Amino acid sequence: MVINSIYSLIRPSSWASPPAKYSYSSLLNIEKCPLQWQMMHSSYHDFDAFPARPNPAAVEGQIVHSVLEKLFKMFIVEGLPKMATSDFKRAVANVDMRGTIRLEIENHKRRINSHPRGAAFSMRSNQQQLSNKVIRLFRSIYPQVCKSYPKKRLLKKDFRSEAKVSSDQNPLNFLKNHGAISELKLYHQELCFTGIIDLVWDDSGDIVISDFKTGKFHSEYNEQLLFYAVLWWKVTGTTPKRLEVCYPDGIDSFSLKKEQMVENENFLKSRISNATKALSDIPANANVDKDCIFCDVRQFCHSYWERVDQKFSESLLRNHNGSNVDVKLEVAGQPSEYGFEAVSTNGGRISVVYESGLLKVHGPFTQGNTIYILNGSVKNKGKELELKPWTEVFHH
Repeated sequence: MVINSIYSLIRPSSWASPPAKYSYSSLLNIEKCPLQWQMMHSSYHDFDAFPARPNPAAVEGQIVHSVLEKLFKMFIVEGLPKMATSDFKRAVANVDMRGTIRLEIENHKRRINSHPRGAAFSMRSNQQQLSNKVIRLFRSIYPQVCKSYPKKRLLKKDFRSEAKVSSDQNPLNFLKNHGAISELKLYHQELCFTGIIDLVWDDSGDIVISDFKTGKFHSEYNEQLLFYAVLWWKVTGTTPKRLEVCYPDGIDSFSLKKEQMVENENFLKSRISNATKALSDIPANANVDKDCIFCDVRQFCHSYWERVDQKFSESLLRNHNGSNVDVKLEVAGQPSEYGFEAVSTNGGRISVVYESGLLKVHGPFTQGNTIYILNGSVKNKGKELELKPWTEVFHH
């Protein structure tokens, strides 16, 4: 039996350079933890970047969110027609909810089948169940949307969401001719910053940038729109009059002034400069906090494992009985088809157990080797650690 190469990795074969083009999300991720971004985007022999592990709940959430967002945007653009009307039915047909969900599922399955960390992945919901979830959420959201949106700000019926500007067109001229632009990708050449604006539209001569969200209010969305306004200003030379973050229960709207553009651009420039500097160290600095348990490359982070080692104890495992934990262990006893005895860095002993079929997934194990276990299940009041199908074991 040979260890899957992804689980025998120790460090990148080629460290990632700072992004050639920054997006708002990449900027936030670097600021949150430079090492995490660096590890995720570095090369590992046969892998151009470290493959993030697919999560069933996350994948299904992405599908539902994607379809809801399409519905949300379509109905806003169509003028929020009443349910069961011909306009409403046409908007639903334009989104093709079931077809979109089917395509999303097929695309995810295709990617996961060839994914080096997708062995234990299984969708929890089928196409019909995901469709039902979208319908339930939409029905709960739509009446509130209709109440919250003032009629005077709704777009004209001929402002279709498929109106898009090509890379060789001036967005401002296109806006004057069409009244609205959706999915507009802009790029700030000096800052190497890019973004995709959900919707830019003309409100009686005022330029409005709108972004559609299906979740709850978050201050980061406002900042994202401020930077998108900088992109529009830099490309067209004009300042948006208003920015809107459109939530299911209302709009968070705020105005802009021309003098704010330079200030926001300088702020963005400073953020990008600091992010680039943070990635100049190899390895970059790690920001260790409570969210590290969700990090997809924590197995490579020495700072994280130092904290895990410091906290590891038999009493800690007893308190986590039935829970999933991360632990660094040395294989102390001779491994069998069903498990082995292990010892932690501080000398604590524990039995590692697994079903025989999972030995091919997580092994082979060699006495004396160090292993990093992610999401092992604590059993028998902390005396055993069971390796489940979703557990991952990295061999160093």
